[in-house]
Amino acid sequence: MMLEIKASIAQGLIFVVGLALSLVVGMFLSRYLDGTPGLLFATIVAGGGLLGAAVLSQVVHDHIVTDEPDVITPPEPIPARKK
Repeated sequence: MMLEIKASIAQGLIFVVGLALSLVVGMFLSRYLDGTPGLLFATIVAGGGLLGAAVLSQVVHDHIVTDEPDVITPPEPIPARKK
């Protein structure tokens, strides 16, 4: 239970930081790019940043929650039956 809470807090913090960075980058680009194509480009870049923040926050959450090792170990051999 406590591990899930820690993972959710970490996920939320990473998403909020990514959201803030995405907004700042979008505002910066829209300030210096003029016209409709510039605003469209700024929107696409900011949206991509927001999507990246969502993906990264979910990856971090899953990494914290899972207890499985990163290295896949082979299964144990099945013991032979005696006749």
